Amino acid sequence: MCSRIRPVLGATAALLLPWVSGCGDEETGGPTTTTTGSTTTTTDVEPAGCAPGETPIGEEVCAPAGVTECAPGFETDGAQGCQPILPGQPCAEGTMATPGDSECRPVAPCDDGTWGSIPVDGQTQHVDASYTGGNADGSADRPWATIQAGVDAAAPGAIVAIAEGTYAERVTLAGKAARLWGRCPERVTIAGPAGFGEAIRVTNADGAEIRDLAVTGAATGLFVSGGDVLLDRLWVHHTGGGALRLQNDQGATSVTLSRSLVEQPQQYAIFVGGSSCTIDQSVLQDVQLAGGGFGATIAAQDSPIDGSPATLVLTASLLARGVGVGVLVSGADLSAQAAVIADTQPNPDQTFGRCLSIQEGVGSHRSTANLDQVVIDGCHDTGLLVAGADLVMDGSVVRGVGAASGAEPVARGVSLKPGDEAGEPATGVIGTSVIAAHEGAGVALIGSELQLDSSVVRDILPAAAVGTFGRGIQVQPGTGGQLPSLTVRWSVVEHAHEAGIAIVDGTATIEATALGHIVPQLADQRFGDGIIVVSLDGASTLSLLEAGVSANARAGLSCHGSTATVEGTEFECNPIHLNGEPYLGSPTQVEDLGGNACGCEAETVECTIASAQLEPPGPLPSAGP
Repeated sequence: MCSRIRPVLGATAALLLPWVSGCGDEETGGPTTTTTGSTTTTTDVEPAGCAPGETPIGEEVCAPAGVTECAPGFETDGAQGCQPILPGQPCAEGTMATPGDSECRPVAPCDDGTWGSIPVDGQTQHVDASYTGGNADGSADRPWATIQAGVDAAAPGAIVAIAEGTYAERVTLAGKAARLWGRCPERVTIAGPAGFGEAIRVTNADGAEIRDLAVTGAATGLFVSGGDVLLDRLWVHHTGGGALRLQNDQGATSVTLSRSLVEQPQQYAIFVGGSSCTIDQSVLQDVQLAGGGFGATIAAQDSPIDGSPATLVLTASLLARGVGVGVLVSGADLSAQAAVIADTQPNPDQTFGRCLSIQEGVGSHRSTANLDQVVIDGCHDTGLLVAGADLVMDGSVVRGVGAASGAEPVARGVSLKPGDEAGEPATGVIGTSVIAAHEGAGVALIGSELQLDSSVVRDILPAAAVGTFGRGIQVQPGTGGQLPSLTVRWSVVEHAHEAGIAIVDGTATIEATALGHIVPQLADQRFGDGIIVVSLDGASTLSLLEAGVSANARAGLSCHGSTATVEGTEFECNPIHLNGEPYLGSPTQVEDLGGNACGCEAETVECTIASAQLEPPGPLPSAGP
């Protein structure tokens, strides 16, 4: 005979809750069908060998939630996630370390000889600022004294070999695919003088290359428009403007930045406007905002010229100590693998401080992000924001997000929301990831859709400024009334405050997931439930299947004017296993689909619904843009 979840009298009021029993088949396994609105989803119940929070792999193997394999250059953090292998302290100026480097190193080696290891040949134009002999012809014996002279004399595709020196000039590659090649970044510097827009300007120079030198100057470091350009082993530093700017006003533009160091640019490190940029094995850090305003380590956005989307590929790289936003993707597509985005600080007005923001652009292109084995760490306001855009994230870690002082007091590890009040919802698919140690909410799902599989959400703290919140996953409508939808499978949500998962006017399916160790808020010791389902301005529904809900401070499941189905779920060591209250004139209905169990350690009790007059929490405050 199946156990029935049934109503009992409330502790302080004779309140009878409606209920429906639906015993069905006593055996576990087989498909279960959930209907929400016009959408019907059929999910196979996994074999009984795996505990809640484990993912069945084949018929006999159960994998714990969290990252299953760290990328090269990363190691396990001991908490089901990964962390980059890096030196214990920041590197000195001019040196760098990408994930996998345990010690700092120069950007490129500096070999002996005037030309070092530059692959000179019969077409090479030689440049040496120290040459004063006259009759320069670009040979090794009579080199040019300026880089521009070497470029002007070079045939298309020829190498311009640059000897040690500081070259105070603006270098222009206009329609010529020359290959600038310095002896090494420590000893070759192009210093853009004041009064020019950039130190190096490359336009319509498809196939151009710039290697093994340093760039600095009073304005932007490098500007590229038109053509496919390679930038390799550069040290771009202390620029009066951004380090690298890409625009498509001269036609399709693509740049690869590899094995390079960008540090202390003003306002941004890289701007990608309607162009394509690949960043590989590079370090971008310490963006400055001397005059205030808004900063970003990388900004990729659709073109203001023709609306073309930008494309950004980020691999095996480190972005650290930025300001404003670590990576801003607006009307663009991002693909990131084995990368780190860390320690973004708020703008001078204490806004933002986000690590990664994926959002709507000016044009019609819907932004996308595909994150694989990425670590997002130590930012403010929001670790990962997806606003009116699409996210796929796997094998990644988002941790350590604190509030931006004086701006948004409730931080969010991952936030999905519509682009604006009337905008399209965001969508997200997150698998084998860890979202941990945030101040306010681990995941905020606002008027959007999220599927969370085989992941861990844990150690979520209250917002320090107000002493409240600290929820694992918060589900609520958008400000324009967009309804949220959440699916969680084979995951763990634990060690949070107020609620492991709080559903306010939304729909959720929670399957084969472990929820536990939820404690009250700090401000007044309220709440502390594994799952809270609240109908505030609309109807909330929950499907709870094959889950484990344990050791929560108040209730395992608390429903308020909402509807839930519960099947094959264990409630263990909760003061109240199941609680139901009418709310704002709406009744609560909980349907038992069989196979549920309640108790604590060796003691087993009947699963019944209490009406203990429990109070529900409200939604998160409205987040900023």
